Amino acid sequence: MTTVRSSRVAAAAALALLVTVLGGCGGGTSRANVSGTVKLQGKPPGFHGLEIVFQTADGSLTAANIQDDGTYSAPDDPAGEAQVFFTYTSSAAAAEGARFKSGAGRLRKPGQAAAPAPKATGKEPAKNPIPEHLREASTSKVTFNVESGKENVFNYDVPAPLQ
Repeated sequence: MTTVRSSRVAAAAALALLVTVLGGCGGGTSRANVSGTVKLQGKPPGFHGLEIVFQTADGSLTAANIQDDGTYSAPDDPAGEAQVFFTYTSSAAAAEGARFKSGAGRLRKPGQAAAPAPKATGKEPAKNPIPEHLREASTSKVTFNVESGKENVFNYDVPAPLQ
């Protein structure tokens, strides 16, 4: 009877230890989804190439494409305070990057003709619509607190770039 009781106590202790150890291995940082609408001077962007980026104190980045209508969804953001900044890549720059990645953008052999440069779509702005101070986490003063277990909505109206 003493042996059975000792075995049960040992099993209970082992189970408690296992629960404690596994409880600390749940992936660390809690995460949450963030969605919202980004406008440019009060209007939907109307073109592609914009991203919203959330950067946490440890340097983790989560980026989401901003749609033509200004909506975005950034799933799986680390919970906590995040710096918010924006990036813009014109369609011409994106096409040039894709061309280079495919191998077409490599150096030409002497006498070989250059591939035609990609052209803008016409709907996008001639220059970056994001003010310089909102283009990097280090200069953006925009922050958002991502809360775990909640529906996080972050809406922002990007002001006009300074002239």
